[in-house]
Amino acid sequence: MEQYVMEPPLYFAEDHLFDLDFHPNKDLLACTLINGWVKILGYNSDDVNDLAVFKHHSQSTRTCSFSPNGLNLATGSKDKSFSIIDTNGNLSLHLKDAHKESINLVKFLNDDILISGDDNGHIKVWDLKSSKCVYEGEEQSEAITGVAIPENLNYLLTTSLDGTLAVYDIRKSNNAKDKLYALSDCMEEDLTSIQLVKNDKFVATSTSEGIVLLFKWDWFGDCKDRIVFNANTIDHMIKLDENTLITGSEDGFVRGVSVYPNKQLQILGQHEEDENFPITKLSLSHCRRFLASLSHDNSIKFYDISKFVNNRDQVGENTWEGYESGDEPVPRTKKEKAGNDMDDSDFEDEDSDDDSDDDEDMEDEDNKKQKKQKQKGGDGMDDEESDDDDDDDSDEEVSKKKNQNQGKQQKRVRLSERAQKNVHNRNKIQNFFSDFK
Repeated sequence: MEQYVMEPPLYFAEDHLFDLDFHPNKDLLACTLINGWVKILGYNSDDVNDLAVFKHHSQSTRTCSFSPNGLNLATGSKDKSFSIIDTNGNLSLHLKDAHKESINLVKFLNDDILISGDDNGHIKVWDLKSSKCVYEGEEQSEAITGVAIPENLNYLLTTSLDGTLAVYDIRKSNNAKDKLYALSDCMEEDLTSIQLVKNDKFVATSTSEGIVLLFKWDWFGDCKDRIVFNANTIDHMIKLDENTLITGSEDGFVRGVSVYPNKQLQILGQHEEDENFPITKLSLSHCRRFLASLSHDNSIKFYDISKFVNNRDQVGENTWEGYESGDEPVPRTKKEKAGNDMDDSDFEDEDSDDDSDDDEDMEDEDNKKQKKQKQKGGDGMDDEESDDDDDDDSDEEVSKKKNQNQGKQQKRVRLSERAQKNVHNRNKIQNFFSDFK
């Protein structure tokens, strides 16, 4: 029998909390406070303990991020500096005046490269070995709220409170004029976070209007789709897998959200049951069992989402239900393919068969008329009643044949339309799959 493990208890900090991040392979959690402190917490099902406190920032510490290997922790502050703390608790780097404005976000590109963004939309990429800025961009005008990097590490995507999504080509030199790969139109709402989904084919951004916008790769001018559900401002959003996002909203609820099909899956929890404190940050543990959230009540709440994770793992990663974005068609189901996958030659053969049947029917009708005329010519003494009967029979047959011909003509029209639709659908499907090769 599987042993049931409770999630860690609620943790209260001394002051307002700004950010948190789980360690990538240990039961550790880092959090930052408005008083400039950085805390390292240890957690289990019974307790959450302070393991270390760092007070090197002179103003509020707004952001933190563990490196992929877990050996370093980066922090960014309102004092315009960022720092690197190693696993021994030593401050290995504290770069003051790294930005001209307050730093709002830090994130590791890899173990030796750090990305930082400030309140003025300025993004910088740092080589931690040399402590030098090797790349920067200034295309956005307000605070950087999110950073995403595709698996090929060729591009850097950022969201901002100015309502735009920027895409930088980091293969270009820092002085290259074309290093900005794309810049979206203003979405007329704050973009609060960003995640790459569907194996980097789509970019998901959360907004201040409670909507998740979906940008198709290389269609960055405007969003291709939206996920709308009953939520207020989405302050933060994280990725569970290629099909699933987890959002934290102003109404205090944590929601699981599906991408294609685009819908809310379930409410995973509420930060405070009696009060609608907004959820400002979310983080997922290395075991993917626990989720942690921050709110304005100076607390960190833990959620056991193992059942939800297991259910989503069973779904797999190749779901595209409801994919009807722009000019990209929906993949057909097996049932639809069985009903529609007929070659054009099949329709042409049916049409030719119908035409040959019509020709034979017309010939039979002409032969019958000629026989009747011969019979009338040889039997000129037939009475009027027989002539009337023959005329009635002839009229009935002509009317019957006429109705049959009209029905066959309508059938040919329907088959022709189906043939054209089949060709159109086949072309759309080929374009769709060539788009995702």
